[in-house]
Amino acid sequence: WVHSTSAPDVQNHQNTTDVIPVDAFTSSLFVQRNLTDEEQNSLLTWNQMTNLINHSHSLPNAIEATEEASNVWDGLMTVVEEEKLYVNDTSSRRAKEKHCPHYLSKMNVSELNDSNFRLLVPCGLTQGSSITIIGIPNGLLGNFRIDFTGEKIPGEPEPPIILHYNVRLRGDKLTDDPVIVQNSWTVAHDWGNEER
Repeated sequence: WVHSTSAPDVQNHQNTTDVIPVDAFTSSLFVQRNLTDEEQNSLLTWNQMTNLINHSHSLPNAIEATEEASNVWDGLMTVVEEEKLYVNDTSSRRAKEKHCPHYLSKMNVSELNDSNFRLLVPCGLTQGSSITIIGIPNGLLGNFRIDFTGEKIPGEPEPPIILHYNVRLRGDKLTDDPVIVQNSWTVAHDWGNEER
C-alpha cells in the first residue's frame, strides 16, 4: 500500500473581484448594423452576452472568452459586409448584362410575323459593334431588307427607322446589278437621301 505523507492539495479560492472595463471590447457586439430582419433574429443570442459579462467574476475565463468572441464577431461582420457588397455588385452586373448583352444570337429561326422577323437589341449598339446576318432570301426576286428601328415615340404612329438596308440581289429600276440601298425614316422628315 502506498501512504502519502504530504498534505493534500487544496485550491485557495479567494473572493476577489477584478474590475475590468469590458465596454472597450464588447461595444462592437451590440452595435446596430444594417442587417435584415432574418439576420437580426439570428443575433438575439448576443443580447444575453451582456448578462454574462456583468457576472464574469463567477465564471472562469469569461472575460477572455468574451474578448475572443468580440474579435471573431468583428471578423465575421467584416466578411459579411464584403460578401454583401460583392453579391450586390455581381447581381447588378448580371442584371446589366441581362439587359445589355455582349452579343445576340438567333439560330435556325423561322418565326415570321407578317413576313417580318424581329430581333430586339436591348441596349442599342456601341461604336465598333457589328452585326452578322446569314439567311436565304425568299421569293422570286431574292430581295430582302433589314430595318433598325428605334423606340416608339409617344404621339407618333410608327417608330423611327434609324437605319434601313434594302438588299436587291437582282437589281432594281436603276440597275440590273445587285445593289444595297441605305436610308433612314422618321414621321417628321419622311425618307432621307438614299445611299447606294
